[in-house]
Amino acid sequence: MAVGIPDYRLPKNVLSAEIMLIQGIGVEIQTGVTFGNNITLESLKRDGYRAVFLATGLHENGRLNIDNENMDGALKGIDFLRDVSLGNPVSVGKRVIVVGGGNVAMDVAMTSLRKGAQEVTVVCLEEREEMPAWEHEIEAAFEEGVEIVNCFGPNKFLKKDGEFSGIEFKRCTCVFDEDGTFNPHYDVTDLARLEADTVIVAIGQLADLSFAEKQGIPVTLAGGLEADPLTLETPIKGVFAGGDVYHGPASIAEAIGSGREAAVSIDRYLKGQDLRLGRLGRDKVLKAITEPQKEKYDPSARGQMPRLQPQERVGAFEETQKGFTEEMVLQEGKRCIMCGASCVQACPYDVMQFNREALKAVKCDLCIEKRGREEAPACTTVCPTRCILWGNPVDLPSGMEMLL
Repeated sequence: MAVGIPDYRLPKNVLSAEIMLIQGIGVEIQTGVTFGNNITLESLKRDGYRAVFLATGLHENGRLNIDNENMDGALKGIDFLRDVSLGNPVSVGKRVIVVGGGNVAMDVAMTSLRKGAQEVTVVCLEEREEMPAWEHEIEAAFEEGVEIVNCFGPNKFLKKDGEFSGIEFKRCTCVFDEDGTFNPHYDVTDLARLEADTVIVAIGQLADLSFAEKQGIPVTLAGGLEADPLTLETPIKGVFAGGDVYHGPASIAEAIGSGREAAVSIDRYLKGQDLRLGRLGRDKVLKAITEPQKEKYDPSARGQMPRLQPQERVGAFEETQKGFTEEMVLQEGKRCIMCGASCVQACPYDVMQFNREALKAVKCDLCIEKRGREEAPACTTVCPTRCILWGNPVDLPSGMEMLL
């Protein structure tokens, strides 16, 4: 998060405050440590550690494998964002081409504008509706003046007097095959050229797994760490993996969720408990609410986050989102559908019921046997909002009630 997300999206002071909270509850953070070199699985075991969680992310750049890819003026997206975040010297020309259609490409494009580019063009294989970037990221790029060209892929980089001068593109006729697998096809007779001073390639993120083979940690054919999809335990007992290095590029929220699931597994592992009991996994499907309490909610549209005007944004790395006002927060709260507690949908046994008169979920005793063994009821492990608590009330944070 510190080196891959621009300040205008995640200010450093916000990230620092979050890290300080983590340190404040007793977590020790050591930096400048290379796994597989300074420490190993064996050395950690000797030092008394019984469980290890690997969340090394995706810090390597995807490659195009075309002519002249490494010439001067051709930059790599992840390295570019890292250098900007760390304050390293970074320069771009007046005209910049960004190759790629994902969120990293959008970040690269808008960061290029903030580093002095006057014209930025994003070129990607996908059609507009196929682009993997989030819609609001694409809209933000449009607002700031970024041009997007769809359905073209680089054929070769062009050079003049030994320096980058542009790209020859070939039309992409299809990005995915009939099974939905990435398998682009091109019409090599339909070529187009774009001139530019700088190209930044942002076509994907890869994991640096140089440590894995030395440590005997299995990797997948897709280039990630191998782990059980439910427990996140690798084939090595007591070693867990999660985040992007396991499930591929995703959001911060999903990485945090992965960390939570791994923490549950590690807690159970250290206690000698069943890692799988009562868990539905990352791909669980919640039941749709078919009869919401329509008279209890406001049908108005979702509120839009206020942002700085485009002309204010491109001149600096100031955070673009201004935050909701108190009135907007209250309005968003009124839109709650009151369709029932999350545990109604999350209950793995499909027995929780919603009391329409009391407008709340009723308790159940299906897990009474587990409770008798002092084990947490199943719903506490699947509650997507983490609001069902289990334990002695005196051990819970102040102001929180034991719901089961």
